[in-house]
Amino acid sequence: MTIRNRLTFLFTGIIAALLLAFALVVYFSFSENREEEYYSSLRHTAITKANLVLDAKIAPSVLQLIYKQSPNTFFQEEVAIYDRSFHLLYHDAVEIDKVKETRQMIDEIVAKKQIKFYQGDMQAVGILYHHNHKDYVITSAANDQYGYAKRRNLKYTLLIAFFVAIIFIYIAGHIFSSKALKPVSDMVDEMEEITATNLDLRINEGNGKDEIAELAVTFNAMLNRLEKSFDAQKEFVSNISHELRTPLTAMLTELQVAAEKERSNEYYRGAIHHAISDAQKIVRLSNSLLDLAKA
Repeated sequence: MTIRNRLTFLFTGIIAALLLAFALVVYFSFSENREEEYYSSLRHTAITKANLVLDAKIAPSVLQLIYKQSPNTFFQEEVAIYDRSFHLLYHDAVEIDKVKETRQMIDEIVAKKQIKFYQGDMQAVGILYHHNHKDYVITSAANDQYGYAKRRNLKYTLLIAFFVAIIFIYIAGHIFSSKALKPVSDMVDEMEEITATNLDLRINEGNGKDEIAELAVTFNAMLNRLEKSFDAQKEFVSNISHELRTPLTAMLTELQVAAEKERSNEYYRGAIHHAISDAQKIVRLSNSLLDLAKA
């Protein structure tokens, strides 16, 4: 995998993680606020209906008729009023009985003053209500269909927004990584043009301040050293060629002169000694070259 792709995926992953964390915080905060607001609504409804029964002295049959005539009875708040001895004073719909109160529940409400709980999919609240020097236990329960619908819509909105954002973030990350690595791509293109025949070329060092510029400066310094090394090798090869040419030319000339016509034995011995001397020089130069190559 190229660095460009790794940077793109890393950038996308980090932003996606942050977006996911933000979405979860929003979703769970909304869920918690919805729950608390609906508990408050249940408590308000319970106290309002208790005041209608206890203060306004409205007949329970009238309130029950209103409750049953509601178009959404299942989702409407169902209120029940008891005294501390678990005697039922009022109930919106006994035949439905969403909460299904027990003596143990009534005692718990009296002890804790207020309880909140779930009854299946419904939220329920039980409160101890003090009225005219008497204590009453009121329960209220309902299904928050509108709150759940809003939470469901929020979930779908967050999911769609998250995936759409990921697509745009990936595209932005790809553009960002390409732009960030463009100096490196340009540097690679310039490096490919440099060969042994044009070591005098150098790559662009940019602004000379960032890491890419530092890499370019280092690479150019290496090219300077290589160019000096190549120049030294050229000079060395030129000098060696001259050193080899001199004894070879002398030895060849000596042998050609000796072969032109009959010579005395003494002359031939002298020519052979000169050729041997020149050959020894060549051998020493060859050994020096081998030692240098090993070094």
